[in-house]
Formats: sequence, structure tokens, C-alpha cells
Amino acid sequence: MGKKHVYTVAGVILLALGLAVAAYPTASYYFGSYTKSQHSVFKKGSTFEYAGTLVTPKYGILIYVYNLTYIGSGRFKVNASLYSSKNATVFFIASSKRNRIVGAEKLLTTESRVLGRTDPLIQTLFPKGSISVSSGNTSRQLKLAVRRLPFSFDFAPWSVGFPRIYTVNLPRQLWSYLRPVNYYRGNDRYFARNLEVVMTETKVKGQYNIPPNSMRKVGGLIVGYPIGINLTQTDLPVFFPDINWSFINANFPVITHLILVYTNIQPAYQDWWGEFKYSFVQYSAPVDYILILLGIVFLILAGRAGK
Repeated sequence: MGKKHVYTVAGVILLALGLAVAAYPTASYYFGSYTKSQHSVFKKGSTFEYAGTLVTPKYGILIYVYNLTYIGSGRFKVNASLYSSKNATVFFIASSKRNRIVGAEKLLTTESRVLGRTDPLIQTLFPKGSISVSSGNTSRQLKLAVRRLPFSFDFAPWSVGFPRIYTVNLPRQLWSYLRPVNYYRGNDRYFARNLEVVMTETKVKGQYNIPPNSMRKVGGLIVGYPIGINLTQTDLPVFFPDINWSFINANFPVITHLILVYTNIQPAYQDWWGEFKYSFVQYSAPVDYILILLGIVFLILAGRAGK
């Protein structure tokens, strides 16, 4: 067996290995989680867990958790829990472990309800293609559109793959005011990835000042306030009526988070080519680079050996 043949075979094998290393996360997710999971939100057994943090003047930091299970006929069974916390942290679904809520210290209350499609919480978490966003005391119904990024920090082959992320289609001049409002897409509905809930708080001894341009409207929304989901869209006062919500009014914005921490369905719309590119240049690098470079070197040696 001549040197040219040996170099050629070695070069081809190394090139194939380099590409295989880069493609493995995508392929393992597709043939593992993606093809074996459902992609419809409104399908019996679809479950979602959302968790958020809330800062109140009387109770301090609170963690609220929604566990939702679709039971059919357009209805979800929702178990809501409220915890006290000193140092609350809620992790995205991209974490490799299911237990992603850190800091929940004491269970304060729980509430269970069955909610239909028209409930504000269900409409907010699982919209058809548009979502109501608010700024101050104004709101608009806006369509969801793909968020374009060169790479996505949602690359997680152990959970969601490389899903396309959707956010509200705002006029360009309002983007600096937008708080994160992001969704994944299922076959039948979008489902919330993370939301920031814009609420309002009373002035405390003149501590807060309203921005001078806060009442100027751009695109139907008040400029000067963050743009996000409002309190009524989360059903927080409905699930936890014992909390005194009187600290909320239209004076100053308070922002809380509501994040998807677990679901048993996979986002239907994936950026497969983007997933491979991300794996190639970041996730699998530099192993794939080294293998491909060695393969090229061997092919160059094979070319020279044949002369």
C-alpha cells in the first residue's frame, strides 16, 4: 500500500470525523429528543413549568411558580405556588437539570384552578401569533416575529435544540424600551420562553421621579416606561388574593421575570443549519477544527506523494 493511498484514506477519515463531531449534537438531539417528543401545546399531557420573581415592599422577594398541564377541551389545570426568598434565582430551560429554581425557602400558599383558552394567563403564555404588550397605562396587540441573531444562547441539545426565538414586532424607535418578551413556537401555538412583567409602584417619599417624556407616545405606546407584559396578564392577583397589591399603581415601573423552566414538548421550529454552524464554530471547537486541519494536511501529503 503506497503512501498516497495511506495519506488519502487518513485524510478522508479525519475530515469525516471532524464533520461528525460538529454534527453530533444536532443529530443526537434530532433523533433523540426531537423526533420522540410532541410539539403541540394543546395536546393532552403537555406540561409546562414557569417560575418568576417578584419584589414587594411588604413581603420582600417572592418566587411564584405555575405548573400547567393540558387536560383537553381548551383547558389547563394550573397549580400555582408562592414562596418567600432571600436570594432568588430562576434558570432557563436550557439548564441540564430539571431543578432550576434556587432560593425558594418557605412555601406561603398554593392555589389550583382550571383555566380556559380565554384566561389572560393562558393567552399570554400560549398566544396564537400576537401578544399584548404594555407601557405605563397603554397597551398594544403586536405580532410575534423571528428574532434574528448570528448565534443563540438557546443552543441546548439536551433540552430544546436550537429553536427559533420569536419576539414582538416593535417599531425600531421603541426597541430601547423593550423588556424581554420571547417565545418558542409549537405546531399549534407559541409558548413563552421568558417574559418580563412590567408593573408599577407607588412613590416612596418622592424617591421616584417620572421621566419628563413618559407621556409621549411612539407607535401607540408611552415612551419612558419599559415595554413588557402587565400584571393582569399573569393572573397573580387572582391566584394570590391575600397579598396586598395596593403598592401597584401607575407611578413607577417595577419589572419581574417569568421564565420557562421545564416542558415536555419540544419547539417545533428549529434552525437546523444554524445549529450545525454554532456547533462547528463554538460548541465542538476546537476538536472539529483540529481533525479537519489534520485531514487537510494528510490530503496535501497525499497529493505530494503522488508526484
